[in-house]
Amino acid sequence: MAGLGNELCSLVLAGGDGTRFQELTQEITGEPSPKQYCRLIGEESLLEATLARVAPLVPSAPTLVVVNEAHVEL
Repeated sequence: MAGLGNELCSLVLAGGDGTRFQELTQEITGEPSPKQYCRLIGEESLLEATLARVAPLVPSAPTLVVVNEAHVEL
């Protein structure tokens, strides 16, 4: 959790390119995607699962997600 001014917020880093798992993500999604945007286990992507775990920790504070500019649409 990080501070935004005097406010508490959570910070999730999700900017990796996922090159080590490209073969697996291509098999799952049909294209080589960074693993954090894939549904490897269950119905949520790894990023969605992380955001769900973070939400109860600071429920009244914003969550900032840092991604690569190339991943914004994902």
